[in-house]
Amino acid sequence: MSSEVFVIVLLVAVGHAAWNALLRIEPDKHGMMRVMFATQIAAALAVLPFVTLPDPAALPYLITSAAIGTGAMFLLSHAYKLGDLSQVYPLSRGSAPLIVVLVSTVLLGESITPQALAGIALIALGVISLSFAGNIRSLPNMPLIAVALANGALSALCNLLDGYGARVSGSTIGYVATLGLTLSLMVVFTTQFTSRGKSAAIAARTIWLGALAGLMSLIAAGTAIWAMTRAPIPLVSALRETSIIFAAAIGIFIFREKLTIRRLVSIALVLLGVIALRLDG
Repeated sequence: MSSEVFVIVLLVAVGHAAWNALLRIEPDKHGMMRVMFATQIAAALAVLPFVTLPDPAALPYLITSAAIGTGAMFLLSHAYKLGDLSQVYPLSRGSAPLIVVLVSTVLLGESITPQALAGIALIALGVISLSFAGNIRSLPNMPLIAVALANGALSALCNLLDGYGARVSGSTIGYVATLGLTLSLMVVFTTQFTSRGKSAAIAARTIWLGALAGLMSLIAAGTAIWAMTRAPIPLVSALRETSIIFAAAIGIFIFREKLTIRRLVSIALVLLGVIALRLDG
C-alpha cells in the first residue's frame, strides 16, 4: 500500500469516527438517520449527471452490496434491543477484516504478505477487545455475539463486493454515487415500510447534523472504495476499522470517558497493527 493511500484510508477512518460522534450526541437518532440517507440521495442525484455511469458488469456487485448493506443496517439496529451496542459494534467491526482476509486470500487468490497479515490480525484483535474493555461482569451474551458476528460477515461481504465492483466499473465515482443512491433508497423504503409511514417531525438542529453526517459518511465510504481499487482489499478493510480507535479517542478527550487499562491495551494493539501495515510498504 502506497503512503498516499495509507494516509487517505486513515483520514477515512477519522471521518467515519466523526460522523458517528455526531450521531452519538443527537438525541433523535432515528430522525438523524432519516436525514442522513435523504442527504445521500440528494448528493448522489447531484453528482450522477456529471460522472460516467458504472459499467453494466459492475451492477451485480452494486445491487447485491446495497441489498446486503440494507440488511446490515437493520441487523445492527436490532442489536439495540439486545443489549449494549458498545460491546456489539467493536466485535462486529473487528471480525469483518478477518472474514475479508479469509475469503479474499483462500477463495479469490488475493496476495497478502505475512507482515501485512500480522498487522490485520493485530488491528482486528484490538478492535474486538474493545467489546471487553468495560465492566468484566457485563460481557456480551451469546445473542449479542451472534448478531455482532452476523453483522461483521455482512460488512465483509459489502467490502469485497464494493472492492471488486469498483475495479470493474470503469468509474469509481460513478460506482460510489450509484451505490449511495441505491443503498439510501433501499434503506428509506424499508424504513418507511416497517414503520408504516409513522414519522415524527425532525428538529432543525437534527436536520443540520444529519445532513453533515450524511455527507461525511458518503465521502468516507466512497474514498474507502476508491482505496480498494489502489490497494489490496484486506489491507484497506482492516485499516478503515481503526475508526473504532478514533471514536474511542473522541470519547476520551471530548466526552470525558474514562481511559481504562483494558481500553489502553486495545488501542495499543491497533496502533501496532497500523505500524506493521505501514512498514510492510
